[in-house]
Amino acid sequence: MKKAKQLGYAPLPNALRSTSPLDRVPSGALRRGASPAEAMAQRRPAPKTSVKVVAPGQPAPPARSRDRFVSLPDELQGEQPQGLLPDVTPTIFEDLLEDGAGMRGRITVYCVAESLDRKALELRLRERGGAALLHQYPDVLYGLYESSKDGEVARGEVFYFDYGCLAFWGLSERQEREVMRMLAGPCLVDALPSSEVEVDEFQFHYTISEKPHIQNDTITINYRLRNDHLIKLSISHALAQSAKLSVYEERVIEIVESTKDLPETLAATGEVGLSRKQIARLIGRVFIQKSAVNLLSTVLDTPEFFWSAPDSMQNLYKRVCEYLEYDTRVEVLNNRFQVLQEMLDMLRDHSNNAHTSRLEWIVIWLIVIEVVVGLFECASILAGRDFHNFNVLFRDNEAAGECVGFTAAQIPNIDGRRYPPELAGRLYPKGLPIWPEEELEQVIAEQRVDRCLLSYSDLPHSKVMQLAARCLAAGADFGLVAPARTQLPSEKPVVAVCAVRTGCGKSQTSRYIIDALQKRGKKCVLVRHPMAAGWD
Repeated sequence: MKKAKQLGYAPLPNALRSTSPLDRVPSGALRRGASPAEAMAQRRPAPKTSVKVVAPGQPAPPARSRDRFVSLPDELQGEQPQGLLPDVTPTIFEDLLEDGAGMRGRITVYCVAESLDRKALELRLRERGGAALLHQYPDVLYGLYESSKDGEVARGEVFYFDYGCLAFWGLSERQEREVMRMLAGPCLVDALPSSEVEVDEFQFHYTISEKPHIQNDTITINYRLRNDHLIKLSISHALAQSAKLSVYEERVIEIVESTKDLPETLAATGEVGLSRKQIARLIGRVFIQKSAVNLLSTVLDTPEFFWSAPDSMQNLYKRVCEYLEYDTRVEVLNNRFQVLQEMLDMLRDHSNNAHTSRLEWIVIWLIVIEVVVGLFECASILAGRDFHNFNVLFRDNEAAGECVGFTAAQIPNIDGRRYPPELAGRLYPKGLPIWPEEELEQVIAEQRVDRCLLSYSDLPHSKVMQLAARCLAAGADFGLVAPARTQLPSEKPVVAVCAVRTGCGKSQTSRYIIDALQKRGKKCVLVRHPMAAGWD
């Protein structure tokens, strides 16, 4: 059924206000476009359906055909009537009552909460003196409503369903509101907000001449069965499940509305526009609603009442479900769940692919950083005149004597390591150790060093003499290697730029010389002495 149209109404006095869900549904909402006064004054026996305004472009619940004719089981006429309402002895004038008082009335179904607390509900009804007018059935509590006003006694029937729905038979709007006020508070478990309260309205018609059927939201029942509440219970089960299903339909429509732009955004920009956390929340919302419909709720199950009820009651229930197009609506709802799930799975895969791509780029950059660090480490091993002198003088040269190792001074972070065997040559299969220069005297003593060769530059004369004094004092010769013995042969003229210390301007001087040579038409190649420290 469609949800009632939200119309304005006058607020109740403060002393009469309550938090009942029905208070959030306007009095005129149960009539098509009528004000509260008109709804009471213009009450007609013709069937009425509630109206919901749908904005253009907004998906709506699947519309069902109300003018279809669905016959109800004929065998109900042979059942023995039973109920709490007093029975009336049939008369020979029954055919004259076809349009008399009590032959027509309202059936209103509300879905106001996720569930009802039956114990709290029974306690509340007993406090109001209605304990003797209650019947308990699986998933539903049936009660008789009695009200006296101006000396007239009004009776109606109420079905309280455990899954948060109520079905009223023969009650006025005022009486329904009174019952809902009584329910407010502990009787409602997870009461629905006013925007989600579902209100469905039908008409019942007792007849002598017509066969039982349902058409235009009017349920026609044989007059002799008017007091059989089991028939009304069978019908109410279908109506209540339909109202509960409408709540789930509205929730799915809300999710569809909030996600309808995502595929268009993905197609237009290639981006989802949602974070992985937001997509996970949407997937969770869809799963909660899907599990509520298909797993947790009894809305899709045949009520337990029909397990022991006569077959005619279950046939009646199925015929009403057929009129409400219940199976079709469930199929459409699950199809929407499926489409939503596929769309969200696609968005999740896209997000995961983007995340995986980011991780791959992170790994690539980490590898690049590792390669760069490795190159610096290799440069630290290969850099410096000391290693150059070794390769020129001692590598694969047995006549030059044995080199026991190096001391590190200018190149950072290489002390404690070894010059690799791949670079040291066949005479040094284990490579060569590198010690800190601070341990120079200890190394000379432990390794029985005969001669120390100064093999790094950018030193003032005083520093060279200090190193010479340390070597001589420790018992080893001190020497320098002439450039001619270590210079690599070149077919082109070479200009060397040297300095007594780092940072005094070798790079700037080299650029000046290159600029001057290029202006003279010379082709120049700059070969920088490799220093691992990264100084320019």
